[in-house]
Amino acid sequence: MIGIRVALPDGKLASAGGRVVKNVSGYDLMKLHVGALGSLGIIVAASFKVFPRPLRDITVESHDGWPAADQALSLPMAPAALELFSDGRVIARYFGSQDAVAATVKATGWAQADDSVWREHSLSAPAQWARIATPRTELRRVIESLPGGARWWCSPGTGIAHWSFGDADQVVKVRKLAEAAGGSLVLMSAPDDVKKKVGAWGTPPPTLDVMRRLKDAFDPNHVLNPGRFVV
Repeated sequence: MIGIRVALPDGKLASAGGRVVKNVSGYDLMKLHVGALGSLGIIVAASFKVFPRPLRDITVESHDGWPAADQALSLPMAPAALELFSDGRVIARYFGSQDAVAATVKATGWAQADDSVWREHSLSAPAQWARIATPRTELRRVIESLPGGARWWCSPGTGIAHWSFGDADQVVKVRKLAEAAGGSLVLMSAPDDVKKKVGAWGTPPPTLDVMRRLKDAFDPNHVLNPGRFVV
């Protein structure tokens, strides 16, 4: 995203960035408003820098769990996407030049999968789930501490996991582990009783005061998107 137009709480429109890369300057209000989730203003228009479709786009899969994920991340060409599931399945997507993708896929030794696996995966979220974020080096240790039989999937290259939790007590335990590892656990979808008992967000970050001051500056009457992190 290189340009943005936002409707502020008083009805005025504010713009930042530009429609071409060379015009992008000033404060990065794009990241601010995307990260604010509608609590500082409503995005009504956006400009993006786009890239041509890759010459080659291949998805491959393995069922060897963490060793397969480590293998994919160790190759000279990094996967554009890499997901590991609790049943040991791993899917990796590579795109780029014909020769580079072909060589990387051959190096994995994995079977080719249909591209539709990504759409199927995007529609597979359970009724209640949490997002765990940790440094990449800590992700496996935290995931292996989840209750036995838990359903989860993760992105080993980014240190993010999604977990279908059972009850509030499980959330409390895993949240402590994630935060002790320098990460967080956020409830993405949960029953009201669980959210009331453990909270959606976990321990407030050191930057909470800055976030509150931004909220007061952009939305002094606190009318936009109530219930998000800054209230």
